[in-house]
Amino acid sequence: MAEQATIIPQPIGSAWCGLYQCEARFFIKDYWYGKRTLVVEYGEGYCGPWLPRAANGRPAFEAVIPGHWSHDELMALLLTPPIMFSDGSPSYPTWEGGARYFGSEYLAWPKAAPKLAAGEPAH
Repeated sequence: MAEQATIIPQPIGSAWCGLYQCEARFFIKDYWYGKRTLVVEYGEGYCGPWLPRAANGRPAFEAVIPGHWSHDELMALLLTPPIMFSDGSPSYPTWEGGARYFGSEYLAWPKAAPKLAAGEPAH
């Protein structure tokens, strides 16, 4: 059985995260078994929900990139503004939508659940 080599994340950019009041640095990790993940490291001033710490001590979020996504689709997700709720529900950066809203390990385009009329069956 082959041993797993140290995985070095490749930087792809950074952006200001207004929701968490800090810089978000984006990396891609390519795992030996074929999965690719987006890693987001948050900088000083991070004021979001609890996240595990990266080796450098910064809060870090990680999610699997769907295999069929192109680099352009990933970048579009990173540049999409977060969904802001007027009812007081928590808002998260768009790249955290799959995990925070759907409990998924995969990145996902967040969307609100459909509102059904009373008695209407879900399809």
